[in-house]
Amino acid sequence: TIKSNGKFIHQAVKNWVEQYESDPKFAVAEILLMLFE
Repeated sequence: TIKSNGKFIHQAVKNWVEQYESDPKFAVAEILLMLFE
């Protein structure tokens, strides 16, 4: 499960980086919401 979880995290990071490049403020807000959920 760790292997598949690592794959999921890699995909999530890739998606977030694309989001960050198009809208940095929104991407940072999104990560803060995830941390403090």
